[in-house]
Amino acid sequence: GGLFNVIKEDIDAHFPDRPPTAIIVSGDLTWHGSADEFEHARTFLSRLKSAWGLDWSQFVIVPGNHDITWLTDEEGGAGRPAVAEAEGAYRRFFAQALRFNAPEELSLGRRYLLDTFVPVDVVAVNSCRLEREEYRGYGYVGLEQLRQAFDAMGWGKGSEPGPKVRVLVLHHHIVPVVPREKLGAPSYSLTLDAGELLYTALEYGVDLIVHGHQHKPFVAGFSRYVETGDIVRGRTMVIHGAGSVGVATPHLPAGVGNAYSILRFDHNGLNISIRERSAEHGSAFREAWTATLTRTPHGFRAESEG
Repeated sequence: GGLFNVIKEDIDAHFPDRPPTAIIVSGDLTWHGSADEFEHARTFLSRLKSAWGLDWSQFVIVPGNHDITWLTDEEGGAGRPAVAEAEGAYRRFFAQALRFNAPEELSLGRRYLLDTFVPVDVVAVNSCRLEREEYRGYGYVGLEQLRQAFDAMGWGKGSEPGPKVRVLVLHHHIVPVVPREKLGAPSYSLTLDAGELLYTALEYGVDLIVHGHQHKPFVAGFSRYVETGDIVRGRTMVIHGAGSVGVATPHLPAGVGNAYSILRFDHNGLNISIRERSAEHGSAFREAWTATLTRTPHGFRAESEG
């Protein structure tokens, strides 16, 4: 209840007459993937929905590595059909919350027209696909899932950008987040097919990639110059790693509080506001920092100074 109240107060203070068009939940709704935790998450999302009179179609949700409970080899034996069991609690939560059964890949597509008259397409893909408990901290999406989702939204390959903004959502990281990875750690911050995902997103004209995972908010740009292929030369995508709005303090990086992001699109570009709260500043959220990005024919670019 406390978390819901402070989020509602924070958003209402900034947008008294404009409820959110969409709420993106980039995974890790639970810690252990239990039915009780999912029910708690569903109640929380239901309160957000009621607070602004939203429809479930205004929620974009993907699983995180804590939401899928793979068996270990010792528990299940080799070649076990663990997928249905591992994904079961998440699928039940998804069906109860969003009122339809999750597709096989657990991916999702949404199309919105903002009140600024900016059309926004959102594709959300599942990056929790390695079927071993010891690998659940590793992200992997797969080229087939990615292309199927993009094609289902009618995104053209190698297409020049139009008025529509294209957003890709997943749980795991696709550019480095931590300064150094630990050899043999239970998870790496980078999705194992991060390169393929980035190159494919550029080919399909993605403007913005949003993810969660390691609780550290950041904004980065990515472009790649190549001689061949369908990548639009000089095009830049924005990558936004979101913080964690509800994880317990011991699991937050040093110097980082619980945080969520407000994304505001207009015809000029995108403003990303990081709203953070920490013990030093009381329970209320405050603006930690913002990123202002201008829309150009070559994608979103950071505002130049002066």
